[in-house]
Amino acid sequence: MAELTSGHDFVSPAQRTLANPSEQEALELDLTLSRSLALQSVPSTTQSESKLSRWWRRHIVIGVPHTKCRDHLANERTYLSYVRTGQAFAVLGVIVAQVLRIQHSLAPNPIIGFFVVSVPLSCVCLGTAIVISTLGALRFLRCQKEMARGYAVSGGWEIKCIGTLTTLVILSMFVLVLAITIEKG
Repeated sequence: MAELTSGHDFVSPAQRTLANPSEQEALELDLTLSRSLALQSVPSTTQSESKLSRWWRRHIVIGVPHTKCRDHLANERTYLSYVRTGQAFAVLGVIVAQVLRIQHSLAPNPIIGFFVVSVPLSCVCLGTAIVISTLGALRFLRCQKEMARGYAVSGGWEIKCIGTLTTLVILSMFVLVLAITIEKG
């Protein structure tokens, strides 16, 4: 780390200038945070503070130094990808309900047909969307807690569950559409 000093033996952090602009930004951010934290009074854990607010402060609103925030930002991006996947299944459920309800004959088959299968299949897609979003939120909270403790989490039952659920839903949709197409034949 290259530092430019003004000839003094001791240089305070406020007087340091770093050669690397990103390190300089991190230093300035740390200085700003340390000043703002010094001005704020740290709330003590008293009986008047509710358990919910303590839990919220310890698990949801976690302060992370600028130099160590890459893992936490990656965790947030991963959570957003779970939400995006859940939204994709929700949109798929709406599309299945709309398209398969529209595409029916004058005398639809009451046992198996696109008209009959559309609503249950749509409900399965919407339920899958809810499950994926919920599992993503649980994984986000678990990873955030472990990162705050200094550990890294890889893999896990959530990923296996989502992968299995997604595969089963897509395969069941394929089999149903194939069976209906063969039945109409």
